[in-house]
Amino acid sequence: MSKVELRSFEITPAERRLAEIGRGMMDAAVTCKDDAESNHLAECGHKLCAFNAPYGTTIKDFTAEDNALIRKFLEGGYAS
Repeated sequence: MSKVELRSFEITPAERRLAEIGRGMMDAAVTCKDDAESNHLAECGHKLCAFNAPYGTTIKDFTAEDNALIRKFLEGGYAS
């Protein structure tokens, strides 16, 4: 295999950071008291973990509500 073929399956630092955020959101979903918000946290977290993976999510898969929830999470809205 050439290096070009192997690189296409390697994770970039940005994708690694998105996956870390996604795992954090899924962890926060466990302790969230509101069931609907907990489900939304888990769903968004999964989308971030699968971002840009083969058959994974793309930027088009994120709604305005998803982006608002991610922003709230990053601003510390779900600190435990």
